[in-house]
Amino acid sequence: DAIDAVWRATARALVPGAWLTTGTIAVDGAEAPAAIARFRSAIWGGGVRRAPDVIAALERAGFRDARAMPSPGMVPILARRG
Repeated sequence: DAIDAVWRATARALVPGAWLTTGTIAVDGAEAPAAIARFRSAIWGGGVRRAPDVIAALERAGFRDARAMPSPGMVPILARRG
């Protein structure tokens, strides 16, 4: 997957212990804002990636302490290079 390759390259580029800030706009829920966010994520390319999916990908790439931060709308995600 191209996104996994990007996360691996990003991890290699960062010094050990450095933090990465990323995020996702795909949120769960049946309400209109959540559905619109998932639609927007899909049409912008890359598919619908929810926070747990992004966190799993970051961990596969060698990041540690990956976590989503509570936020309405976009979900900020922080991860530290291992």
